[in-house]
Amino acid sequence: MESITEAVLRFQDTGSGYNEVANRISLLVYHYPGRIHILAEEDKSEFYLSFYNRIEGMINNFSYKGIPFETLLNQTLKWHIKTYLTKKKNDQKLIAVNIREEEIKIRDLLAYSPEEKKPETLSIQFRNKASKKRLLYLVLMDSPNITDYELSVFSELTGYEYDWMLYLKDYLNLLVFKRNERLNMLREKRNNAYMKLLYKQNRFSEESDPEKKILLGEQIRRLRKRLEDTRYDISRVPCRPTHSEIAELLKIPKGTVDSGLYYFRKKYKSAIDEDSYSLFL
Repeated sequence: MESITEAVLRFQDTGSGYNEVANRISLLVYHYPGRIHILAEEDKSEFYLSFYNRIEGMINNFSYKGIPFETLLNQTLKWHIKTYLTKKKNDQKLIAVNIREEEIKIRDLLAYSPEEKKPETLSIQFRNKASKKRLLYLVLMDSPNITDYELSVFSELTGYEYDWMLYLKDYLNLLVFKRNERLNMLREKRNNAYMKLLYKQNRFSEESDPEKKILLGEQIRRLRKRLEDTRYDISRVPCRPTHSEIAELLKIPKGTVDSGLYYFRKKYKSAIDEDSYSLFL
């Protein structure tokens, strides 16, 4: 069997055999992380998709000057996986920080025992109704993580009826639950597309009939597109109640929720930076 370098040069000379060489390279790209790092199948798929768009350019622009295509590919993958792992690590840190900050803001408001029922010992006090509404938006944003007891404390803080806040919390949690069902469905769809793609690529590399290879190549392109689309759909599914959902539930403009949360967090951050024990809003 000819080397990948020979296959690339043959394609550049004759214009034929692109799908075959592209799929041989795709298999190397997909399995590369397994040789260097222990990654889950999902991560290997994500790495492959992050590199996929570079394959065509490498094939078209390769110029043989004593260095085989395999060596060039290996060096390119070496640098790409460093960039990929760094970006993935930073993204995970960012997600963790965003979630942690959201929870800290909620928990910090209850830094003192609510059982004492003394407003002066609570870490927040209000100047007007707008401030209470802003706290309500923040509580609803974090509703999947708030216990019923904590909700009763926020009810006491804001003056809103506990039963009404519990209804809002349950309604939003139901929306999140339904989204999680959709998320599971999309993940299953992604996994099915991924497994079919691997199967078709293996068949393509072993197929000798030109007509069948053309058909398999078209199927592979469609599966790649389906995999990319599904991964995009997964990334668009919010894990918490959205500003729009809160606004619709409270029958207020979405911009009111946007600005309310912004000003609440800004004021709270300012109070924390000044080492304040009480936040006046």
